[in-house]
Amino acid sequence: MSTLFVVGAFLVVLVLLLRTLGNIDRILTKLSQSRAILTVEHVSVEGIRLRCRGKLEIVSDVPHRVEFVQLYLTDAEGNHLASWNTSALNGDDFEITIENPKLFGTKASKVKVHGFVKLDFNVGRYGLKLNLPVSSEAVISKGRD
Repeated sequence: MSTLFVVGAFLVVLVLLLRTLGNIDRILTKLSQSRAILTVEHVSVEGIRLRCRGKLEIVSDVPHRVEFVQLYLTDAEGNHLASWNTSALNGDDFEITIENPKLFGTKASKVKVHGFVKLDFNVGRYGLKLNLPVSSEAVISKGRD
């Protein structure tokens, strides 16, 4: 009788383990397909300010929330111009205004924006945090638009 109980318990544990591994495989496959798309629509220099408008789109089948965004602005040669971060992004559209960027004395006509987005995925009891890289570039216009 005890052998039958052990075999039955083993089969139940094996079935539960296989279902758990299947769920983990499915969620990791969905997470690996998640990506962040950064589109910089407009960059302008207004006096001592650099203004950047863009859109950040998160493509994921897993429920998530944006926890943190860190962006670096560089010129075409890779020289650092400014950094920007936020812990709250309202919607997909954003506007960055940076005072005193390191543009003076340079002939920058293009700006590259790159960085990462930290996402908190609603997976399991505690969730999963994942950093997704973003990158884009735009032409700098002078004055207000």
